[in-house]
Amino acid sequence: MQNNMITYKVDKPERGAGVLEYILKYLTIFIITGFLIWAILIFFMTNGSLPELIYMISLYISFGLSGILVLYLVFQTVKKIKQGTVYQIDFDEKKQLLSLHLFNELKGTEFIETISYSSLRIEDKAQIIEIKAEQRLNIYNNSFLINRLNIPKTAWRIHPRIALIVETLREIANN
Repeated sequence: MQNNMITYKVDKPERGAGVLEYILKYLTIFIITGFLIWAILIFFMTNGSLPELIYMISLYISFGLSGILVLYLVFQTVKKIKQGTVYQIDFDEKKQLLSLHLFNELKGTEFIETISYSSLRIEDKAQIIEIKAEQRLNIYNNSFLINRLNIPKTAWRIHPRIALIVETLREIANN
């Protein structure tokens, strides 16, 4: 009997930063950007002779803008953590299934997302196709985003067969 399972694997990531580290990170970004925007607003709006109300309004505007930035960054981080980090990809030719083994770095948990070949859709964002480190793959199960595999920012960038993995994913998605 022939084995129709092809597996590609990189080292499983370790548990990442905890909630406290994320809070401190985004609080720091909020404070720094808030004061920078406030200083820029005051610099461009005044020559030092405006009433105190203008200074306070510019302070509220700057912290509002930095709050929006921090909320956007938090939203992006939560989405990334929810999706997990791909550390193993299984192609089962017999069952026509793609299995992504994922690791949630915040919780330290593993889970598997299985996609049938007929439901697999790939959005390939490659600036330079020949250079494997420039590729970003969005992997969908029909229209539901399963994972964003950003090759330059993961351990996959050093996998000796990453070009073959990407080409196999493209072929399956195009059939």
